[in-house]
Amino acid sequence: MRIMTKNTCAAVLLLLLVAAVAALPERQWSSSSAPLKRAEVSYFYVTPQVVAEGQAVEFILGMKNAGNTPLTVEPVVELRSAGQVVERLGFVPVRLEVGQNLSIVRGYIAALPPGNYRAVLKLYSNGTLFASKEASLGVITGIRREFALKNESPGIRFTFHPVLIEGKPGSACAFSFEVANPSAETVALTASLGGLPERWVSIKPRAVSIPTGETAGINVAVSVPESALPGEHAAVLRLEGSEEAALGFLFRILPYPERLELPAVMRRVYAEAGRGRVQVELEVENSGREAELIELIEEVPEGRIIPGSPKPQVEGRRLIWRFRQVDPYETRMAEYEIAGIDNLSEFTRWTFFQMNIYYKHGVEELEFSGGGATYALPGGMAEVVIKLANPTPEAMNVSVELLPPEHWVAPPPVSVLLLPGEEKEMSFEVRVPADVQPGSYTLTAVVRGRRGEISQPLTIVVQEKRERNLRGLAAALLGLGAVALLVYALKLIYRRKTRRRELVKAVGRIRRSMEEER
Repeated sequence: MRIMTKNTCAAVLLLLLVAAVAALPERQWSSSSAPLKRAEVSYFYVTPQVVAEGQAVEFILGMKNAGNTPLTVEPVVELRSAGQVVERLGFVPVRLEVGQNLSIVRGYIAALPPGNYRAVLKLYSNGTLFASKEASLGVITGIRREFALKNESPGIRFTFHPVLIEGKPGSACAFSFEVANPSAETVALTASLGGLPERWVSIKPRAVSIPTGETAGINVAVSVPESALPGEHAAVLRLEGSEEAALGFLFRILPYPERLELPAVMRRVYAEAGRGRVQVELEVENSGREAELIELIEEVPEGRIIPGSPKPQVEGRRLIWRFRQVDPYETRMAEYEIAGIDNLSEFTRWTFFQMNIYYKHGVEELEFSGGGATYALPGGMAEVVIKLANPTPEAMNVSVELLPPEHWVAPPPVSVLLLPGEEKEMSFEVRVPADVQPGSYTLTAVVRGRRGEISQPLTIVVQEKRERNLRGLAAALLGLGAVALLVYALKLIYRRKTRRRELVKAVGRIRRSMEEER
């Protein structure tokens, strides 16, 4: 048997290494441009965390497409007790572009027995689970607010009235009743509202007189204080006088989002007597941030849908509205009707289905400012200060570049990572040409990110460069020299006089000494 040399062994090892590399899965050696599908959960919580049976709950979540290809995500919330799934809540799938963020609010009526539950959020795409997160939900025993009474009399008929009114803490909402008098005599009535604190309620008019065959309107305004807790109130409008009647409806105080100020959806559901239909009004109140797009999705009970204004996209029992470029604190409205309704009570066990909020999370959301005018001399350096603040819940990686006038020299672009809520101050030095004329000059600071760029002009004032006056300098030096010579001469004169006095004193001492010796 021949013994392999060192070179032969090296060649064999190299061949084995090449074969091993070739055998590796192709995805191990794919380039960074290969499709990468990845969804992340930014936050997930339930509000309120503790509710009574039958009350409204909101699941609030944020997600992000952290891959490099568009992604369709299907969120799912599983409600678990003792390790078992007791209810599974589906969402309408959403499409996320690369790097896009999305906030979702999902309404739910807590139709669960009292107990503690774990809410598990899962993000799927084509059956693949990408991410999950947990929150908690507590359900306590409460009074179930069934659809309240409707007592009429021969002289009082409610022809148009609320079934469900929603408000939120710190808001005011208004609604109305239409009351008809089908009798042969005029009825005089006084209106009052029970089931809500009296200080919240305003009724106009409180006293009303309805002639025979006529209809009158009663308007109610409810101001919900900031301190009000989420929950449901069985409200009752009572009419008393020559006739008596009462009509009940549900007043629901919606939960406030706890961590982020998200838009709120408030609904007013009215019934039209004798027509078997309900009228639904939706009010979308934006928070303090501009929303690029708000999608509102309703899943309605059985009945014939009559679209209102604006017209929604209809997909079976689902209605979809898309509100674009919603300014801070702006309110958008939508309405529709459902005909063929026999039972109004199901509308009290009903909340909006889903709301998708797309914010502008690109660099245009950054707060960008520069200092005042910067002063410099020809041929010198000008210091430019820039401040960047990130008010969004997303970290941003941006580059900052200065674009100066021609022949000026600026530093190269700088990469900056801005965490959510972070503010940074950056200083740059720009070299001013030596032959530039005095005056004001503008350079542009540009901030670029994954989804756009923003810019801001900055001012540099070039001051006049004063030439050195050699004659003046020489005169000053001569003047200083003359002063120095004068001081030196005076010093010499002082020294001579001092020495002469000392010599005279010494001679006097010698004379006195000689005289004393004689």
